[in-house]
Amino acid sequence: RNEKGEIIIMENDIFIKGGNVYSINFDKLISSVKSKNQVIGMCISSMSSKEEHDGLSVKLTYTVTKSQYEKTVKLSEKIAKKLEGLTDYQKIKATHDYIINTCSYNLDKAGPYNAFYRGKTNCTGYTTAFQLVMDACNIDCLSVSNEFHAWNIVKLDGQWYNIDLTWDDQDDGIIYDYFLKN
Repeated sequence: RNEKGEIIIMENDIFIKGGNVYSINFDKLISSVKSKNQVIGMCISSMSSKEEHDGLSVKLTYTVTKSQYEKTVKLSEKIAKKLEGLTDYQKIKATHDYIINTCSYNLDKAGPYNAFYRGKTNCTGYTTAFQLVMDACNIDCLSVSNEFHAWNIVKLDGQWYNIDLTWDDQDDGIIYDYFLKN
C-alpha cells in the first residue's frame, strides 16, 4: 500500500492509484515485490515508470520469462523429490554441490533458468536456484543481496547460516569456505 491508494500488482506491471514519481519510495516497492516472491524479486533487471491520469504505472523487466520461471520451479521440485529421505544438512549440501557442479560463473547470465538450463550464471542465478530448491524442500532460506553480490542464508537446526555458492565455485572444484557460516 501507499499513502494515496492501493498497489495493484499484475504480471509485469504495477499500478499505484493516486501515485506519482515523487510520492513513491521505489526501494519499498521492490521490497514489496520481493516479499510476495523473493526469487522473482531477485530477478528484476530493470524498472520504468509512467505517470497516468489516475496514478503511476511501473513496468518491471525480469531476467526470466514466466515460462522459464515455471520450468525452473518444476525442476527444483524434481530435485527436491530426489532428496527426500535425507537430513536437512544433506539436502543443503547436495543442492550446493549439484548447482556448483552444473554451473560456471558468468557475469552476464542472471537468474535461476540460466543456472539450471544453460549452466552459466552470476551470483543472482546461483542464489535464486538454491532458494528454489530449498523452498521445494521446505527448508527456510532467504536470498540476500547488496549492490555487488548475492548469497543465501539458510536455517538448519534452528540456526541461520550464510551460504555462498558463487564463492564456493572455484575453477579447480568446490570449496566449502562459504558453506554454512555464521
